[in-house]
Amino acid sequence: MTRLFIDCVDNYEFLEPISEGQFSTVFKAKKKINQKIVAIKKITKKITKYGIEKLFCLFDLFQNIEAERYLVRLDGYFIYDDKLHLIMPFYEKGSLQDYIRGPHLTSESIVCILKHLVHGLQFLYKKGFVYPDLKPCNVLIAAVECGKIHVVIDYFKLNRSMKTITRTTSFKNPDLCRGKEYGPKVDIYALGAVFYSMLTNSNPPNKRKKILQTADQIVKDSVACELLKEMLKDKNPISLEGIFEHKYVKEKCAHVKLFGGRCMECAESQRAEMKSEKKDAKKKS
Repeated sequence: MTRLFIDCVDNYEFLEPISEGQFSTVFKAKKKINQKIVAIKKITKKITKYGIEKLFCLFDLFQNIEAERYLVRLDGYFIYDDKLHLIMPFYEKGSLQDYIRGPHLTSESIVCILKHLVHGLQFLYKKGFVYPDLKPCNVLIAAVECGKIHVVIDYFKLNRSMKTITRTTSFKNPDLCRGKEYGPKVDIYALGAVFYSMLTNSNPPNKRKKILQTADQIVKDSVACELLKEMLKDKNPISLEGIFEHKYVKEKCAHVKLFGGRCMECAESQRAEMKSEKKDAKKKS
């Protein structure tokens, strides 16, 4: 297990702000000793000593190899001007939001990203956490390999509580009221809203009905629309496990274990087919 270390603000040169949220600002920075580029998240909300202790109990829980497949890695921290600063890798390819603004994603890339997000949510639920703010800007691009996109979740907004937490309107289940308890069903809706964004290269409307109407007009893949409708259902939406079994996902790749953005089983199968084709070509010649 990697242990967090206490760093110092003097060890870094802050280069430019990358993004800004309600309670944090992320900066691109350079470590002076080795010129390594990192990202530093400044928590703008004042945090108590108890809050810091609680936060680092959480970080310790996720400092392992399994977590690094699905979640942003935390490398260290320091406190400066009474504000907590978290040191993380700099993901130069940006967030899923950046990809959505660019050229259309292929269906294979969408399925790959969807699988990573489902795996990430399953991992969090297994640890007893819910994720209150799933949206494209909180999904970072860790690697792109052979056309497959490997993503990780920025998990610094986790909560053990099952109480409703304010979520960006477009990605929030519209039927939820403040104070009402929620569970994985709400994250399925948010995941569906992210899925919509990947299919359409745009943020979803605020209303479930409007999302489905717009998807029917824009999305040409009827099987993708079918999965989207299952994810956005008010009652009994599709489960995370059910997403893996849906034909839209299974048609693109029959396997669910992804490493570095690629399904190694598919890669092995493709290599075997290529070897077979080469042998046949040699025999014919």
